[in-house]
Amino acid sequence: MPRSAAPIDRQSPWDMDVCKALIRTLQTLRTSMLEAEARLGGVLDDVDAAHRASAANLAHYLAFRRVDLRELQERLAWIGVSSLGRSETHVLASVDKVLGILHSLVGRPWQVHTEPVGHHRGPALLARHAERLFGPVPAERATRIMVTLPSEAATDPLLIDSLVATGMDIARINCAHDDAAAWIAMSRQVRKAARKAKRSVRVLMDLGGPKLRTGPIEPRESVLRLKPVRDEFGALAAPVHLGLRAPGTEAAVPGASVHLTVDADWVA
Repeated sequence: MPRSAAPIDRQSPWDMDVCKALIRTLQTLRTSMLEAEARLGGVLDDVDAAHRASAANLAHYLAFRRVDLRELQERLAWIGVSSLGRSETHVLASVDKVLGILHSLVGRPWQVHTEPVGHHRGPALLARHAERLFGPVPAERATRIMVTLPSEAATDPLLIDSLVATGMDIARINCAHDDAAAWIAMSRQVRKAARKAKRSVRVLMDLGGPKLRTGPIEPRESVLRLKPVRDEFGALAAPVHLGLRAPGTEAAVPGASVHLTVDADWVA
């Protein structure tokens, strides 16, 4: 990303050059966000209409977070405008709002754009989608508790009962482990425990991804690692002494706890 011409402490925050530099940086960032959306093209078209705006916002957010924003955010905060934090649900709208303010500061016209989600609709969509996926927010707390079930959950109903009784809102089944029969048994145990507790508990299944495995690995020379002894405060308690000796030499080097064979000429 472009960097401003001068350090912060040498310019006034109301210096027009500061604002113009920020506009250039944000315009570059905005262009990269729109390009990320355009690259997805048909993929976004295939998303269900109810989630298409959120999918476009996700594309913008990934492009937004692909760059180091720390200096930009520091400069925005320095002149007293939003640093673009907490804009995950409406990232393009946040960038546009800051750009609009900066244009006003330098006396430039700014055209209001249409974003997929705005400052009000974005958080509302997030809350709606989260409730559909994770269930309603519990009355007694602001967070939902998701628990990944261990393998024994398929055969131990008391374990599920205790998890539900202590507040589990979502049971996560990791499909990278166990098998279909175990997953069915886990789900049935959760449903039964939820009915008993008169609570709503979601069952979410995390599908296992591809398992990449390597073939035979060609043997290589081992690596000798030397590590001195340190106390609980990290101070050196005992050094490690390495003895170097030529090939064919078996005699121990005085004081050495570890030996390494090296070229005889090099030792000499």
